Amino acid sequence: FWISLTIVIERNFSNSFCMIRGRIIHKHKALNYKIIQMSSSETSNDSLPNWANIIQTNIDKSKDPSTKYLQLATAKKNGEVFCRTVVFRGFMQSLGKIPNLKTQALIKIVTDRRNNKILELKENPKVEICWYFTKTREQFRIKGNAKVIFFDEDDEMWLKARNDQWNLLSKDDKSFYSGPCPGTDINLATEPEAFDLNAPVDNFCLLVVQPYSVDHLSLKANERFIHSLTDKN
Repeated sequence: FWISLTIVIERNFSNSFCMIRGRIIHKHKALNYKIIQMSSSETSNDSLPNWANIIQTNIDKSKDPSTKYLQLATAKKNGEVFCRTVVFRGFMQSLGKIPNLKTQALIKIVTDRRNNKILELKENPKVEICWYFTKTREQFRIKGNAKVIFFDEDDEMWLKARNDQWNLLSKDDKSFYSGPCPGTDINLATEPEAFDLNAPVDNFCLLVVQPYSVDHLSLKANERFIHSLTDKN
C-alpha cells in the first residue's frame, strides 16, 4: 500500500536532540510525520533529554522493580550477536577527558570484567538496548556506544564515578564480584573470598552507554518518536 508522508520542520532547536514524531492513522491510509523539538520547559528535568525523562518518570511512578530491567545486545566483529538482561543504574552526565562521550544522558550499568560482554565490547563498542514498560505500553530501542570503566582507569573523575556506583550496591551484589568467574561449572565453584566492602574489587566495572539514536514507540497512543543526537557533543 502507499503511504502519504507529510513533513513539517520547526527550527529554533534548544538542545542536542531532535525528535521525529509520527502517528499511524490506518495501515491503508496516511502516515503523518512531524519533526519537532522538545523545549526544556516540556521536560521534567532540564538536564535530561525528553526521552530520558520519560524513562525516568516510568521508573519513578512504578513500584515494580522490573522497570529497571533492560535488554543489552552486543555483537562481535564477525556479526555474532549476544543479548542479556541487565539492571539500569541511572543516568549520568559525561565526565573527564573522553571527547566522544559528552552527553547528559549516559546510561549506567554494572558488570564483571571477567564477563564475556567485556570481550565483545572490546571488539565492537556499539550496542543496542531494548526496554519495555508494560504499564504504559512503551518500548525504547536505544543505539549507542559503550565504554567500560575498569579499576585501572586513568581518569580520576571516571574512577570516582565507578567508586560511587560501588557504594550504591548491596552487600550481596558486591559479593558477586569476589566469587567464581561468571560461567564457572557449579561443581567447581568456591565461596566468595573475603573483601573490603568499602573499596571496589578489581572485577567490578562501571559500563556506560552513550545513546545516539532512540526509537520510542507508544502502543497506547499509537505514536512513534525518533530521537537523534545532532552533533558529536
